Amino acid sequence: ERVVLDCGVKNKAGTLQWTRDDFGLGTDRALSGFSRYRMLGEGEESWNLEIMNVTLEDDAKFLLLKHSQNCLT
Repeated sequence: ERVVLDCGVKNKAGTLQWTRDDFGLGTDRALSGFSRYRMLGEGEESWNLEIMNVTLEDDAKFLLLKHSQNCLT
């Protein structure tokens, strides 16, 4: 199974990062440290999270955070 968590951002400024239970997954779209996760979308407005081969371990809190000028907003 595969699931996509949709998230759009307008007027992106700074770096975006998906988190899983408050743990940062990375800032590049490939999320290279996590083989089953990646950020989908094109341009600066679409930052969807794709989870492949979903298991019960993926039952977690996922958030997209924006980092701007060394501050978390």
